[in-house]
Amino acid sequence: MKCNQEEVLIVARLLGSSDKDWHASAEWLLQAYRLKLLCVTRGEHGSVLFSSSVTHSHPGYQAKVVDTVGAGDAFTAALVHHYLRGSSLETMNEAANQMGAWVASQRGATPTADPVVLERVRTSTPRA
Repeated sequence: MKCNQEEVLIVARLLGSSDKDWHASAEWLLQAYRLKLLCVTRGEHGSVLFSSSVTHSHPGYQAKVVDTVGAGDAFTAALVHHYLRGSSLETMNEAANQMGAWVASQRGATPTADPVVLERVRTSTPRA
């Protein structure tokens, strides 16, 4: 499941949580619905991935934002790409934040692919 900080609070409340903050709501959803992965995006502040045993925060990337249309979809595509390959939460978070930031720095929802960026996202490893 993927949602932003505001959405995770709303969804959790609609499903019966009484938690007041997004982090607690995310943990409640993860446990109550036995989710394998929950991603909470935080805009320019990156994202937090939750699994049953690990939580990983990524601070996001500084980017000169040109157009945010498509950035969330690009983020999700990179996240799913690495999830399906069994990557660690750190790797998934790194790749997703790289891709989302790059698309936000380009004009239009589907910018011309940059082979260097795509390779960096495909072979992403956690920050040192």
